[in-house]
Amino acid sequence: MAKVTVEGRTMKKHQWLIFLLFCILLPGIIQAEQKGLIWEVSSRDTRAYIVGSVHFFKEALYPLSEQIEKAFQESEVAVFEIDMKEMSSGLLMFQQKGLYPEGDSLDKHISKETLDILLPRLSSYGIPFEIAKRFRPWMLAMTIQSIEYQKLGFRPEFGIDKYFYEKAKDKEIKGLESIEYQLELFDGLSDHEQEIYLLYTILEIEKTSSYAETIIKAWVEGNLKILEEIIYQPLKEKPELLPIYKRLFLDRNRAMVSKIEDFLKTKKRYFIVVGAGHLAGEEGIIELLKKKGYRIRQL
Repeated sequence: MAKVTVEGRTMKKHQWLIFLLFCILLPGIIQAEQKGLIWEVSSRDTRAYIVGSVHFFKEALYPLSEQIEKAFQESEVAVFEIDMKEMSSGLLMFQQKGLYPEGDSLDKHISKETLDILLPRLSSYGIPFEIAKRFRPWMLAMTIQSIEYQKLGFRPEFGIDKYFYEKAKDKEIKGLESIEYQLELFDGLSDHEQEIYLLYTILEIEKTSSYAETIIKAWVEGNLKILEEIIYQPLKEKPELLPIYKRLFLDRNRAMVSKIEDFLKTKKRYFIVVGAGHLAGEEGIIELLKKKGYRIRQL
C-alpha cells in the first residue's frame, strides 16, 4: 500500500486521507459546535452584549458563532478593555513602566533562589540575561507567557478583541480602562508581589499547553464554570497570590461593572469585549451584574 511521510512519520494512504479530511473540516467542526462566551444584559432602557475575549487565539477557531456576529451587528457601540488606538501612543509608557532605569536591574529586586530558577528558562528561549535584567518581573512574566502561547500557535492578531476592533470602524468605540491605568496596576505591585508573579509563571509554564486547551474548551462550549476553575485554582495552591488577584481581577471587575451600568442607562446598544477571566466566579462581572438585579441570559 502507498505510504506518505508527514513531519518524519510514515502514514498509509487511507490514514493520510483521514488526516487530510480532518485538516479541511476542523474549522467547520469547531464553528458548528462553537457557542462562545456571550451574555445579553438588559436594563429598563437598553441591552448590552458582553463577550469574553481570549487575547491570544487560533485562526482555526474562526468564523465565530452566528449569535456573536449577530449581536455585534445589532450594536451601535463597541467597548473594549482599552481603546486600542491608545496602543501606539502607549508604547513609550509601556517601556517606562516595564523596564528598569539605567543603573537598576532585575537581580537587585528578586532573590537568588528565584534567579536560579529563572536563568535556565531564559536560556531555553535564547534570551541573554543582559537583556532580561532590564525587565521588571511583571513584564518578564508576561513576555514568557506570550512566548509560550505563540509556540503553541496562539497569536495576538487572532485575539477576539483584535478581531472585533478591526470590524468596528463604523461604530462608536469606547474603552473600559486606559492603558495608563492598566500599566499602573502592574507597576503598583510591590517587589515581593512581582517576584511571586514571576516565580509562579516560571514554575507553571510547562502547563501552558494544557491551560490553553482548557481555555479554548471553555470558550467554545460557553462554559464559565470550566474557566472559573482554571482561573482561580492557583489561589488554592498559593494563597499568597490573593493580593495580586485582588488588584488584577477583583477590583477591576467592580470598576468595570460600574462603567457597564452607566452604559445600561443610555438608549444605545453596546457590544462589550472583555478578558474572559473577568467574567468568571462569584466576583466576576456576570455574577456582579446579576446581584445588582439586571436581567442576564447566556446566548
